[in-house]
Amino acid sequence: MTHEVTEQERQTITETLFQRHYNDLRDLAAEDPRLLAPDADNILQGLAARLAQYDGDLADEPFLTWAADIIVGAVQRIAFFYSLQRECRESIRVGIWMILSKNIDLIDNTNSSFVIRQIEQNTLQWAWDHLDDLMETGSAKLSTRLAAQAKFQTLTWRKSRLRDNDKFHDADIERFGSEPFHVESGVLYFDTSKSDDGDADEQVHRPKSRSKKPPSDSLMAMKSGKPRLFCPSCKCLQDISPDLASGQNAIRLWCGHERPAALSAA
Repeated sequence: MTHEVTEQERQTITETLFQRHYNDLRDLAAEDPRLLAPDADNILQGLAARLAQYDGDLADEPFLTWAADIIVGAVQRIAFFYSLQRECRESIRVGIWMILSKNIDLIDNTNSSFVIRQIEQNTLQWAWDHLDDLMETGSAKLSTRLAAQAKFQTLTWRKSRLRDNDKFHDADIERFGSEPFHVESGVLYFDTSKSDDGDADEQVHRPKSRSKKPPSDSLMAMKSGKPRLFCPSCKCLQDISPDLASGQNAIRLWCGHERPAALSAA
């Protein structure tokens, strides 16, 4: 008379099979050179959490076949994520900077490099959460999809900063940064009556000032939505370079010079 295995007995036997072949399964998870050292242990932990899903014969060969399929799939996903992270990093940072460069004043005293890394990690977390979708061939390149998500994550950061910053409590959060910078009372600003497309070496108008001396200059001197900053060395407006500056709270311009994120008002 055949004894019918209870659910508890089945679970115990499955765990025994897992422990018996643990080293072989770990070697399988660790043999891909694209993975990092801790990845194999993490894959085995994930496999252990799925043992209750095994419904095959309680024997070595069928169990190993089932476990190997899960391990190989996990290895492929992690390797794909590392490749995506490496190949799309530049596109992610470009997407971040396209929004962040228009909202430098919201960084306050935080290091801009730290903000970029934080948004980059949020973008990569989104990529990991949607990895199955990203692994499927789509109409847009991965770099394009990741750059678009990086912009969205930066917009989310911008909205959070606006809500946390009392001095912007009357700002239009949905449109802030997508429209030309608006001059408020007591703020030093640049005259942008001349087109940004003009000669970069031409002397620009001197900054106008109100009766109240502000603590810094306006970072947004734009006409077409493209941000430009005043270069103290060149004495004119320059485009912002995507390259990071050498020091904290500094910005690199296309002319090659660096300047503080905020200039003291005269």
